Amino acid sequence: MEALFYIAAALVAYTYLGYPLVLSLLARLSPQAHQIGEALPNVSIVVAAHQEAEVIQQKLDNFLELDYPADLLDMVVVSDGSTDGTDEIIQNFACSRIQFFRQEPRQGKASALAIAFGHTQSEILVLTDANVLFQPDAIHKLVRHFADPEVGAVTGVVTLVDDKAGYAESEGAYYRYERFLQEKESTYHSVVGVDGALYAARRELMKAPHPDTILDDFVISMELASQGHRILYDPEAHALEEAAPGMIDEYRRKVRVATGAFQSLAKNWGIPGFKMPRLLFCYLSHKVFRWLAPINLIIIYATNLWLANHSWVWAALLILQTVFYGSGLIALAYPPIRNYRGFSIPMYFVLMNGAFLQGLYRHLGSETKGHWAPTKRGQRNLTTDNARKPSQ
Repeated sequence: MEALFYIAAALVAYTYLGYPLVLSLLARLSPQAHQIGEALPNVSIVVAAHQEAEVIQQKLDNFLELDYPADLLDMVVVSDGSTDGTDEIIQNFACSRIQFFRQEPRQGKASALAIAFGHTQSEILVLTDANVLFQPDAIHKLVRHFADPEVGAVTGVVTLVDDKAGYAESEGAYYRYERFLQEKESTYHSVVGVDGALYAARRELMKAPHPDTILDDFVISMELASQGHRILYDPEAHALEEAAPGMIDEYRRKVRVATGAFQSLAKNWGIPGFKMPRLLFCYLSHKVFRWLAPINLIIIYATNLWLANHSWVWAALLILQTVFYGSGLIALAYPPIRNYRGFSIPMYFVLMNGAFLQGLYRHLGSETKGHWAPTKRGQRNLTTDNARKPSQ
């Protein structure tokens, strides 16, 4: 039991603490440089939309505000069986640089992306969501990295806005942690995956994912990286997205992400080979160990429970674990305390790992449909002027 406890504890400690430290050291000792250029390639922004009537007008307006030559930039929007007026808003928008296609019946985001990929010949595709607003210079920041032929994709910073959700403090800490890892991975070799709300990729390297793909952004980018191309992170490429309005919505989103993660692992989509040691190291450390962390956490608690009456040290460890998880559960049940760090961090930790447990259960139950629905938002008050304002 002690051996099992120590093994599981070591894996969790490495996942959340050891990997960032090792990665920082590797990024400092063995950085991989890349070229940055000023050339402006043809770019197509790709949006798959389902029931986005509340946000699509602002997305189209944002497209016209981008600081990029109009003759080099267009947009492809595919409506995946929308019935809420999304199609009419797009069709009534007077801009010849926006192509509109409808997918009927609804088949999921991966199939919608396949339609978009087949209707653009631009050198660079920028994939995003309907509820995401770009800073005016975001496209410029992303495409400058493609001067280096080894670069296959570039991801940016998506700032979540709306501190009314009740978990801004914990989510902000989580995203700062993730961006730290992205920055170091980009310096060392390649980011593992992209932020699906803002990333650019070479059109010639991209292939449409399987229609049942759940985590399309991760699969597309990792398939590209597995071909030997780097994924970089640009902290100066900014976009703005409204946070999920409540904890239930955020939890559902994370369950879907977790289900897609296990699906990609089981299907061998984008898993690096042994001939790519840097990428494989980051993939295992950043993703696979994180996905399996809930199992190790259960092992830690169960073995600690067994060992608690062997000595006061084991009893103290059990009390600490119980207080940590209890604080998270209390915060989930009592919203007013969620933004106090002593509760918010345990709460988000419980939320995230609980979602991965349910995601694993769903995957094992073959719930692998690629359909998705946008999170319902409240009254939108987003402008690119406050894109760097929130707690990220």
